[in-house]
Amino acid sequence: MTESDELVDISYASNLLGVSKLTLRNWDNAGTLKAVRVGNREDRRYRKADLERFSQKYKNSVEPVDRLALEKYIKNNTFWMESCPALPFTADVCVIEMANLGNYFKPGLSFCTFMYQKDYTTQILSIEESIAHCKSQFKALNDNPEKVHAVMQECEEIYLRFEKFLARLDFIELKILSQQEILREFENFSKMLGEFWAVSLLVEPYSPFLDKVYFPYFEKIVGDTQKAKEAFAVLTLPLEQSFVARERVNLLKIIIKFLQNTKERKILLDKSSGEYLADIKFRNNAFFKELEEHQQRYYWIQNNYGQHIYLTITDFLKFIKEILHEGDVSKLIEELERLENQEELSKNQEKIVNDLDLSGKVVRELEHIRHMTWIKDERKKTVLMMLHHLFNILDEFGRRTNIDPKVVAYATTEEIPKLLENNFDTSILNQRREHSFWIAQSGNKRSVFTGNDAAILRNKLIKEESNEKKEIHGNVACRGEESIITGRVRVILDPKDQTISKDEILITSMTRPDFVPLMRKAKAVVTDEGGITCHAAIVSREMNKPCIIGTHNATRTFHTGDEVELRMNHGTIKLLNFA
Repeated sequence: MTESDELVDISYASNLLGVSKLTLRNWDNAGTLKAVRVGNREDRRYRKADLERFSQKYKNSVEPVDRLALEKYIKNNTFWMESCPALPFTADVCVIEMANLGNYFKPGLSFCTFMYQKDYTTQILSIEESIAHCKSQFKALNDNPEKVHAVMQECEEIYLRFEKFLARLDFIELKILSQQEILREFENFSKMLGEFWAVSLLVEPYSPFLDKVYFPYFEKIVGDTQKAKEAFAVLTLPLEQSFVARERVNLLKIIIKFLQNTKERKILLDKSSGEYLADIKFRNNAFFKELEEHQQRYYWIQNNYGQHIYLTITDFLKFIKEILHEGDVSKLIEELERLENQEELSKNQEKIVNDLDLSGKVVRELEHIRHMTWIKDERKKTVLMMLHHLFNILDEFGRRTNIDPKVVAYATTEEIPKLLENNFDTSILNQRREHSFWIAQSGNKRSVFTGNDAAILRNKLIKEESNEKKEIHGNVACRGEESIITGRVRVILDPKDQTISKDEILITSMTRPDFVPLMRKAKAVVTDEGGITCHAAIVSREMNKPCIIGTHNATRTFHTGDEVELRMNHGTIKLLNFA
C-alpha cells in the first residue's frame, strides 16, 4: 500500500480539513466526500490522497451564485428580515455556512442573504424554506431523537472548542506577527468560525417557524388565544439562566457582599470611580479582586456586530453606582432571589403542562424549543467574545494597510491577503460599504452584489411598509404586571451614549446585550424584529419587563415623544398623542 492509499480515521480527517466529525458524516451521507467503510461497525476511514485533493478543492471551491436560480428563488418566496448595526467582516463565511444547513437537516436553505448599507445589515431569510427546514428538525426529533441529540451535543462541543481557541488569542500580540504569521492566524480563525457557524446557525430559521407555524398549532391545541400566549411564553423559556442574567447575578452578589453597609455605599457614591478603586485596592482588596474577576469574565458583554466595546473595571463600578441609585440593597436581594429561583419556573412549567393536558409529543417539542433558545443565547455569548478578537484583527489589518478598519471589514476572507500585499482595489470595498448584498447558495456558492445589481435586488426583496398606521400589532414576549401601559416613546437604534427614563417606552429594531441597561430602566420594550427565541424575548422574561416583539415597523410608525398605549393582552401599540 502506498502512502496515498493509506487509510486514516475520521479524527485525522477532521483535524486536516478543520471541520467537525458530524460535518464529515453529513458529507459522506450526501456524497460530498465519500468515506471508506471498514469493519463490522462500518467505521469511516479516508484515503490520504482523497483528503488532500478535497482539501485543495474545499479551500478554493467558492463559485458565483446561479443568477437564474436566484431570480426564481426571489419570485417564489416571501421573506423574514431582521436588522441591526453590523460590519460584514467574515460575513462571507457566515452566509456560506447558513446556506449549507441542509448538511444537517434536509431540505436546508437554498440561499442566504445579508444586505449591508453604511455599516447596517438586514438578514433576509425565506419564510417558506425556514419553515420547511424547521419542520425537518421536528420530524427528526419525533422519528429519530438520537440524531437531534447528537447534533445538539456536537454544537455544545464546538462552542467549547471555539471558546478555547478564542482564549488562546488573548495571549497573541498581533502587532509583532509577520505578514505570513498573521495570515495563518486569520486562516485558522476563519476556519474555526466556519465550524462554529455551521452548526450554531441551525436555530436561525426558528423565528418565522415559531411565529407562523408552531404557535398557531399550539394555540389550536389550547383553544384559547390569550391562554395560549401566556402558556407559550412560559413553556419556551429555558430553565438555564441567560448569559445576561448570569452577569447580573454575579454583579448583584458583589454588591450585596461588599456594599451592605450604608457608610460604604456613601463613600462609593461620593468618590470618583478612580479614587474609589485606588482606595479599595488597599483597604478592601477582596472587593477589588472580585470586581476585577468580574471584569475579566464579562468585558465583552456590550460588544455588537458594529463596534467593539471593551468594558473596564471602572465601567463595572459605574454600573454598580447606577444600580445603587435605582434602589436599596433589600430590593437587589429580592431581584437576586428571583433570578436564581429557577425551581419556581420549572414548577410553573410543569403545572401548565398538566393543566393543559399536553401530549408527550408536544412536551418533547417544547423542550426542544427551550433547548434551541438556550443554544441561541449561548451562541450570542460566544459571538460577543469572538467579536472582541475579530475587531482586534480588523484594527491590525487597518493599521498595516493604512485603510479605515471599517472599510477593511468589507473584504472577503480570500481578498484579505491581497489587501495586505497592497494588491487590491479598495474602491470595491467602499462600494460594498455604501450598499451591497452578500448572497450564498447551497453548494459553496457566493456572490457580493453592488451598484445597480444591489439596487435591483433591494427593490425585489425589500418592500417598504407604510408608516401611516396609528395602531400596530406584535407578539407579547412578556406581559409584565399590567394589562395596559401608557407612556412616552423613545426610539433608539444605537444604545451608545443614550439614556431613557423609567416612564418612557423603548422602541428599537431589535435588542442586543448593549441594550440591557436601557431595557432595565424603560417602562416597556417594543421591537420591530424577533420571535420567541430572540434576545428581547429572553431578557424581558427574566426581568419581567413588559415587552412586545415582531411588530415589523414600530420604529417607523412612532417617534420619540409620542404618547402610546400598549395593550399587553393583545400585543397592540396605539398612538394616543403626537410628540
